[in-house]
Amino acid sequence: MLRTYAEAYGVPADRILVTDVVTNTADEAREVLAVLAPRFAQPPRVLLVTSAFHMPRAAAQFRAAGMTVDPFPVDFWFSAGRQTTVLDFFPSVGALDQTQTALRELYGRAYYWLRDRF
Repeated sequence: MLRTYAEAYGVPADRILVTDVVTNTADEAREVLAVLAPRFAQPPRVLLVTSAFHMPRAAAQFRAAGMTVDPFPVDFWFSAGRQTTVLDFFPSVGALDQTQTALRELYGRAYYWLRDRF
């Protein structure tokens, strides 16, 4: 799907590199390394673009795979200049969704921390 988008924006097909299907961040880091290592300097240097919330875990996995990482966080979850109101202290569906996302990220960090120690 992303290949199709890149081509639609004018990226030449012979300049697009694609990994195998991955299921998690560590798999993705290994696959990216497998695609880049034969083509570029060692260790490959990547511009890692991902959610600011996910960046610490993603950068750690790409570094552990053997790449030099230039982080480029996106998708920041705050609004600059937004004023806090009394409604911010009441439960909301949006806050519950953010809690779920935060917990999933913490579970992911704990998983990789434990995996690397045992």
